[in-house]
Amino acid sequence: MPATKADILEAEDPARGINLRVPCFTEIDEEKLRDQLEHDHFFWLDIAEPTEDDIEHLGHVFDFHPLALEDSLHFGQRPKLDDFGDYVFMVFYGAREHREQGDEPLDEVHVFLSGKFLITLHHAPLPALKAQRDRISGRVMHSEQFVVYRVLDALTDTFFPPLAEIDDEIDDLEDGIVQQPTDEHLHRIFALKRDLVAMRKVVTPQRDLLASSFIRDDLSMTLWITLVSVVLVAIVSYVLALYVRFGAGPLPRIVRSLYLIPMFVPVVIAVYAAITFYVDRGGAEELRLCYTAQPAERAPRIAASLARSIGAARSAAPDDRSSVRLV
Repeated sequence: MPATKADILEAEDPARGINLRVPCFTEIDEEKLRDQLEHDHFFWLDIAEPTEDDIEHLGHVFDFHPLALEDSLHFGQRPKLDDFGDYVFMVFYGAREHREQGDEPLDEVHVFLSGKFLITLHHAPLPALKAQRDRISGRVMHSEQFVVYRVLDALTDTFFPPLAEIDDEIDDLEDGIVQQPTDEHLHRIFALKRDLVAMRKVVTPQRDLLASSFIRDDLSMTLWITLVSVVLVAIVSYVLALYVRFGAGPLPRIVRSLYLIPMFVPVVIAVYAAITFYVDRGGAEELRLCYTAQPAERAPRIAASLARSIGAARSAAPDDRSSVRLV
């Protein structure tokens, strides 16, 4: 399997600017944290079951805004991304694996993120984040952004095992109901519905949270390219018009015969857009699946779409480490 930029590296490569080793901490040690900040060395601080004293220490060390500190104390929020200038505060969710019946299906994670640090806060210990800490701590990474990617990707991947278990349980319920329906089957159906609704409430805004920045970037780039193209076409067209009007010889006659070609460009663009929209797994198919699928089917599809979006963001990441500082 080919290596990706998010993979752990075996050794540093100073010639390519790859010399980032990310220390991972699980406790608030002000001396160590201030030393990392003074040397501008990116680090990851992962705190399970933070107390009010822990939040107060974070505010003292990192000078967080009071509103961000207040948000970090209150769990049960919707996924969101608040920009405070030098850092951002994010609420992100993962799914809880191997939970007992009646437990909450989701794990809420509060994230403070900047070009100097990554801080994650959560109530219960999360095996997915612990696995990433063990893999990342002290190892060489391409850049800071891939540490963030691995954390968010690990949380996103936690949705798939519970969804697979729900799918299997639905199959068992179908078989049991066909043979002999009972009240227990009805209770399990309502429990599954509650779990899927809870997942849907966070997965949809979480997907939009990740996609919104890419949509803005794509739109601004599209508008810029369109403006530049219009200006260049106008300049070239004016020069050609002058040459054809006052020029003589075979070349102006050839240019005159090509006047009709630009008329076909909008048609070609429209055909391409129509093909990509109506093709299999295109825009029309995604809209149909999202709005016609049953509630029990939408959550798995949306979770899969979220994972594909993160994978696309990873594959489109730049090579230059100096250009990926988050702040």
